[in-house]
Amino acid sequence: MTRLHAGAKAVAAMLAAMRDAPQTFDDLVKLTGVAQPRIASWIKEFRAQSVVRIGQWKADPRGILCVPAFALNTIGRADVARPLSKKDQAKVDRLALRSGGV
Repeated sequence: MTRLHAGAKAVAAMLAAMRDAPQTFDDLVKLTGVAQPRIASWIKEFRAQSVVRIGQWKADPRGILCVPAFALNTIGRADVARPLSKKDQAKVDRLALRSGGV
């Protein structure tokens, strides 16, 4: 029987969790017990290889949808677009009214 390196177990747990549902950095830290900078490094590499994508945006403590949640990229989808802030949405709406839209 081969012993898996602790890092390999953490990566396997991360990928399994991201397969089931989008996970934030904090979710992955709690799941694996690995420090956030290490998780960020792995996520950066996974994103560069198109293994992981931003699957959802979650709210921060202020209620702003700005926390990325990562999902396994099983079918080659692009990142989910980050929602506009209320201020930015108001600008878009004003521009649309000026240009004759909406």
